[in-house]
Amino acid sequence: MMKPKMAAIARTSLFALAMAGAASAHAAARDADEAVATPAGPETAIESDDDQSIIVTGKRLRRDALRAQQESQSVANVVSGDELRAQPQTNLADLLTRLPGISASVDQSRNQAATGESQYVTIRGLDSSYNAYAINGVRMAQTDRASRSVSMNLLSPFGLAMVAVDKAPGANADGDTIAGSIDFRTQSAFDFDRPLTRIFVQGEANGRAIARDQKSLGGMAQAEIARTMADGQFGFYLNGYYGDKNTAGESTAFQRDPEILNRTIPGTIRANPDNIYARGVQWNFYRSQIRRYGGNVTLDWRGGGTDLYLRGTYGAFDLNSVQSQSSLRRELVGAQTNPFLIGLRGAAGFQVNPNTNGDYDALGMRHDFGMMPGQYFRTEDSRQSLLTLKAGGTTTADALRLDYSGGYSRGRQVYPQRVQAAFYGFPYIGTPNQGGIAQFEMVTTVDGHDPRVLLTPAADAYATDLGNTRQWYVESGSEYAREAKWEARGDLRWTVAPDTTIEAGTKYERATRDTNSIATDGETRYKMEVAGNGYIRNDNRPFWSPGGLTSAAFPGTVLNEFMGRGAQVPIKLFDIATMRGLATDLSVPISADTMQQNQLGGTEQRIAGYAMARIGNGALTAIPGVRFEHNSFDARYFQRDNGTLKSTSSGRSYNELLPSILVDYRPDDRIVLRGAVRKSYARPAFDQLVGPTVVTRDTNGTIVGLSQPNPNLKPVQAINFDLNADYYDQAGGVFQVAAYYKALSNVIFATGTTNAASDQNAFSGTVSVNGVDVQTLNNGGKGHVLGIELAARKQFMMLPGFWQGFGLASNLTLQKTRADLTVSATDERSLDLPRAPGVLFNAELFYAGKNLSASLAWRYAATQLVEVRGNRPDVYAQPSKQLNLSASYVLPNGLKVGAAVQNLLDDYAYWSTYGRGERVLSADRRGGYVEAGRTYLANVSFAF
Repeated sequence: MMKPKMAAIARTSLFALAMAGAASAHAAARDADEAVATPAGPETAIESDDDQSIIVTGKRLRRDALRAQQESQSVANVVSGDELRAQPQTNLADLLTRLPGISASVDQSRNQAATGESQYVTIRGLDSSYNAYAINGVRMAQTDRASRSVSMNLLSPFGLAMVAVDKAPGANADGDTIAGSIDFRTQSAFDFDRPLTRIFVQGEANGRAIARDQKSLGGMAQAEIARTMADGQFGFYLNGYYGDKNTAGESTAFQRDPEILNRTIPGTIRANPDNIYARGVQWNFYRSQIRRYGGNVTLDWRGGGTDLYLRGTYGAFDLNSVQSQSSLRRELVGAQTNPFLIGLRGAAGFQVNPNTNGDYDALGMRHDFGMMPGQYFRTEDSRQSLLTLKAGGTTTADALRLDYSGGYSRGRQVYPQRVQAAFYGFPYIGTPNQGGIAQFEMVTTVDGHDPRVLLTPAADAYATDLGNTRQWYVESGSEYAREAKWEARGDLRWTVAPDTTIEAGTKYERATRDTNSIATDGETRYKMEVAGNGYIRNDNRPFWSPGGLTSAAFPGTVLNEFMGRGAQVPIKLFDIATMRGLATDLSVPISADTMQQNQLGGTEQRIAGYAMARIGNGALTAIPGVRFEHNSFDARYFQRDNGTLKSTSSGRSYNELLPSILVDYRPDDRIVLRGAVRKSYARPAFDQLVGPTVVTRDTNGTIVGLSQPNPNLKPVQAINFDLNADYYDQAGGVFQVAAYYKALSNVIFATGTTNAASDQNAFSGTVSVNGVDVQTLNNGGKGHVLGIELAARKQFMMLPGFWQGFGLASNLTLQKTRADLTVSATDERSLDLPRAPGVLFNAELFYAGKNLSASLAWRYAATQLVEVRGNRPDVYAQPSKQLNLSASYVLPNGLKVGAAVQNLLDDYAYWSTYGRGERVLSADRRGGYVEAGRTYLANVSFAF
């Protein structure tokens, strides 16, 4: 009996991951919905055993995405969910970099770079506050505590119909879109021609974890169903996914900021970047387990004159991340007056610095005496989630159309228990009992990403003996940020004539925020001393004479290898459960002041209205418009005044008038020319405006800085100019060129990176108060962004036979960003905007034949400014790059096999340096040099 045509594909992927060690490069399987023709080509059929065809419904979504891009009257790029799912990654930030001008980034302040995944996605690399992020048009709740960054960890390519990037929104879009907007649109039952049931299973392995004998395997499963009923009037779509993966990462960094080598050379380190003296090295190993799960639901009703819908999405990202660190740091223990400390050394005596002037000799040259070995343990577990709901509809009557909707978004980011434990040994100075006049100078090499401390045989034996380091303390902290956002909008369009419409609308948006942080900076620190079979708390214990068990005595393993060369000090992978247990049992109870001092609660509101027109004569359309937005905020938090914690509040409101005009010219159905001039703005992050003072401490717990928000920060203003030309050939090829210029004022030097306890993610001038650096955020001066984008995708259908399956896709963004910044009364600078690379480049060689599909894809983002600093060199992220290989083959019976390698060349995941060059690594929490290895995938799928 003949099988009927089917409009759905069910895919079941069975992975065999027997890839221990260095395997040869495999390629990732294309999604079973991948068509063999170009995106604009005809529907593709795969023959079954009885020569009946299976309709590949994914082609419709790709055609819809291309059509949406071509028909857009603003400068836009649109990619279908099927094209994203055809790539080997499931991380959405990495997937979206294939679009022109889209860049992904990650930082290391919460160990994120060590997972091997990017975390943020931006338009042209501009700060996250310059972008608007939405799901089905609903603005996403923001859960980063100190920025408007939106983590792509919470989103998945599963269930997406398309992602639309609008780089020149008109008056009917939110005005806080200097760079543009990114809208993630989920699938509907009406996206498919027939009922859909689809199952997807994936497995993967992390090469670095395999090489280090750590947990390395993972997988992803997804199921979806779409149905229409009631004679095609009602449709529902359901999707659910779950994924689990394990990764390992490694990094090296300087232990502390370098200092001046020769004091007789005038000027700061910033003025003389080669005049530096490094002070120790740290080696870090990261074990991470990532869980992703969530789903989408879509309900649609299509009536005679009214269409109604409900869209719901939920995504969760759970990360269990453990950092194990070994270090060699400069320390020297001078004479003491405390009887307890004197007793710790007894007859051995203390250490004497032979320098004549502190750390410098009589000739002004720096010499650091004293080397302390260390071990360190930290967890960065996080629980993130995002829920969005949207209900609305469209009612049409003759020439009128009314669109109305209500939306809700709720997000949270929680660090439930951040555990820290430190192990130190008494500093080595090369004398008997390590007392008296120091003889061993700790010299650290500088060049490259593998710095070393120069050790004598005796110093090496001392540093590598895990019996010489004892536990000093254990502590725990926590952190959370939550936001709930409601919005309602209505838009009325009147079609005056076939090529002329008038449109007006309003929007109300309200967000409530709630954040708190219990920092691991000493508040819960339990300094331990062994007593019998347990511990007692002894706050007198200094770091140079810790009283706990030795590193060797703790359960765990020693890392067998590290970055191909090994660390100078063994890296002890302490048993995680043991450390968590110590933190739970021993951490000092949190005081009421500590619980309150970092609390912040508040609301933001926006009321907006706009009017615009579309005026055309067939080929030419002009869209003038104006938008008005009223913003306000209020907050409640705590501040410390003369040692007393008190409740306080602040708030402010401001208005934005945003005119715009977009012009669209289509001489034929292949060419589209666009231009836009518009005004936009970027709101400061809520936690940059209001909140408690943030205390910065060094590794010994000493306060070294204060950072305070500023409720009077102005929004960044921009006048934007965009030009764009597209050409669509008859075989589905796309060619694009765009130019843009943005004139900025009131610039805020924000980094848009993961919040850190001592980082407001923005820079302003610093003054010294009683020896402590105090930083208050301020607006900078004027700035600009100037750039050009080129993009093309072409399959060589004109070639004969097998060769017509080959194709090329590439896009290039070249830009220059500058802005003025007042660092101090005597320090005026003109700098690149943070996180805005001057070059973004993507290239793909692909093959799309009847049975074989393959892709070799390369991405590159140039050097980026990460952090502006005062008298020290700024911190930069070196270029990020990655090569991915994927391939799949469809057998005659419909069976599909494939394989993939992500990060084929085993490039670094993150590399931050002092200054633009590669010579000097950054220090400690600023990232250093991070590797996360390759990821291998293999699959078997079957369509029926």
